[in-house]
Amino acid sequence: MRALRCMGVAWLAVGLVGFLSPRDARAQSLHLAELFAEQGRLDDARAEVLAWFEIRGQEATPTELQHALWLRARFAPDAAEGARELEAFVREYPAGPFTARALAWMAAAAADRGGEARAIELYTRVLRDFPESDRVAEARDWLKRRGVVVEAPPVEEEAPVEEPMPV
Repeated sequence: MRALRCMGVAWLAVGLVGFLSPRDARAQSLHLAELFAEQGRLDDARAEVLAWFEIRGQEATPTELQHALWLRARFAPDAAEGARELEAFVREYPAGPFTARALAWMAAAAADRGGEARAIELYTRVLRDFPESDRVAEARDWLKRRGVVVEAPPVEEEAPVEEPMPV
């Protein structure tokens, strides 16, 4: 009976996936890769991202493509290869939606390898260039533990618009 229930749930899941739009299916695939990584299943995460590129990569939106590139670099089997991919990613998408994550990942990796100066540079960039990022707290905490003070970026104020004088 339990086996039949599990089969029913599996068929239900397959049926629901059939109703997803192609865009939702692409996003679901990348989300699945992230879930695999959280479970420590890096080989499965890597395979999911590579399959995404083969099956869905040509139709991707710019944001989906950046998400996939970020994940591919993160899950690279070789740390040096992943670092090269992240460097290229940051150069290609300097203000992209996943760039702050890439910078923070690179900073943490640099710190782990003893590259404290590089980590400071990268975390400072997160604070300066991505003040709204979910990685700001991580960057600020890491820098604070090392006594590095980074000034907040200046707030750009709009110049008041002068009304023309009536003639």
